[in-house]
Amino acid sequence: VPTLLRGDTTRRSDRVKAVGERLAGAIHRSSERHERRLSEQRLPTGLLRSRLDAMTTSLGQAERLLASVSYHGVLERGFALVSAGDGRILKTADQASKQPELKVTFADGVVSAVPAGAPPKKSAKKSTPKSQATLF
Repeated sequence: VPTLLRGDTTRRSDRVKAVGERLAGAIHRSSERHERRLSEQRLPTGLLRSRLDAMTTSLGQAERLLASVSYHGVLERGFALVSAGDGRILKTADQASKQPELKVTFADGVVSAVPAGAPPKKSAKKSTPKSQATLF
């Protein structure tokens, strides 16, 4: 019986080795095939460089366009942006005169202002303090 088992074990071991060798060869061939396909799909460096340069130029143009239409450039030239206390942009003197408080935005910061003849701000009524009893 041990001889039979040894023979069976040897045959199975040889089969496993053969399958392992075939598998290793198949993996190697598959790897080479995939490497070839990948190298065929790579773009030439010059083409990549020209595409990157074109995209950089396009981005620079978009940046200049944004700067030209931004109101920050107008503020840099000496103009101001007037808004109501709640943040709404005011476009006319009539709108501004009806506000109790204004925010004036300059290129370097924001200032609060009150227009001449503006309606008074509604203030909360002051509560009268209750008298405190003496401790003595």
